[in-house]
Amino acid sequence: MRRKSSNFNKYGKIIFKNQNKTILLPPQTTIQNHIMKCRFLTGILLLVCMSFAWAGKYTITTVPNPKNEYSDSFVSDPDGFLSKEAVLTLDSVIGVMRSAAGVEVAIVMVEDYDTDHYGAYDFALKLFNYWGVGSAESNSGVLVFFALSTRDIYIITGDGVEGLLPDMACGDILDRALPYLSDGDYDRGMKVILSGIYKRLMTDDARAELLLGYKPQSTEAIEDITTYFIIAFIVLALLAIGIYHNAPQKAPTIPLEDRERMVNKLSSSQTIAGCLSLIFPLPILFLYLYMIYRRKSIHRMTAYCPDCGSTMLINSKRAAEVLSQGELKEVEIKSRIHDVWECPNCRHIEVASYDGSHFHSYLECPACGAITDKEVGQHIVTRATTVHTGKRQTDYRCLNCGHIHSIYNIIPVVPVLSSGRSSGGGFSSGGSWGGGHSSGGGAGRHF
Repeated sequence: MRRKSSNFNKYGKIIFKNQNKTILLPPQTTIQNHIMKCRFLTGILLLVCMSFAWAGKYTITTVPNPKNEYSDSFVSDPDGFLSKEAVLTLDSVIGVMRSAAGVEVAIVMVEDYDTDHYGAYDFALKLFNYWGVGSAESNSGVLVFFALSTRDIYIITGDGVEGLLPDMACGDILDRALPYLSDGDYDRGMKVILSGIYKRLMTDDARAELLLGYKPQSTEAIEDITTYFIIAFIVLALLAIGIYHNAPQKAPTIPLEDRERMVNKLSSSQTIAGCLSLIFPLPILFLYLYMIYRRKSIHRMTAYCPDCGSTMLINSKRAAEVLSQGELKEVEIKSRIHDVWECPNCRHIEVASYDGSHFHSYLECPACGAITDKEVGQHIVTRATTVHTGKRQTDYRCLNCGHIHSIYNIIPVVPVLSSGRSSGGGFSSGGSWGGGHSSGGGAGRHF
């Protein structure tokens, strides 16, 4: 048997010669080059995949700051969740809050963020302190952070507003907005959140605490309690006199035509008492409960037939025959109550109508006259400036006849921002936030 022989040809490949055939193999350096090329291509592929994975993910430093050298906005919406009208409305309201109470509210809405290093709460808190939302002196800043990828919404409060906007209040505000966020109505959801923050921070007491740092002193506690009960007694006496004149004393019966007037008057007094009970809960709450009882007792009072004198009964089955289409729709949406009374003896029918539990949520339709006009949307026609008033258009649609119409309201002139405070400790003048800080107060929800 002949031994195999080998040598290099002019192409640098090793040649194995055999009796039957010749085998050409690449040299060792060529194999190593192929391996290096494969590793290089694999690395490039991984980098491309990582770049696609990170596309659209914002970090703390890359979230667009709405306050730059060209803008003094409060809304960062790089992925376009909000309409232009909604952004204008939010900016206008926050501008009023900043000028009237020194409160800065930042609204951030992103598709995705750095979820590999942060949860939604940690990212929002880091972003709050990185931007410095709110005044550096009073720490009166609030950040609303929205992330669609994880479906999280958070309110982060500055140290100076935690007492006025506690965690529980933040949670309640978010709960009212969750139905709109879940349905994708981000304009309405953000307006609900900002409205809740506005109501908490723009009261007279809240503004006094934010601007002046005023808090009741303990030495005044006794005087405050005494004044409280004196005012409560006066208000209670005035309400009692009004109820005495508006509501009759107990009687066997009241004609149906008089009940609507009496029940509606009691409903108005009940609404006033309900609002006052939030300020003076101890005495007026009992009066409020009494008015509810008195209104229901008149509503349920026995009615007698004016023709034959027999006791009449409420017959709900006859409502479809007696009531108009508009009245049936009012009953359905609870804007009005229509009781159909029928005499079982002579079949005489009368209708008693009252304001429903949702009466104040609807307007009277100018076309059909039913209390079925519901707000379907609003937008700003002309934005208010520091010189000119603006105009807001509110659209209504009748749930009964489908009539659509609009009501226009004037938006007041935006107050001129104070220029007497420095950017380091007062209101930010544009291009930057005020330098506020948060220790982590607030609340979050998953929608």
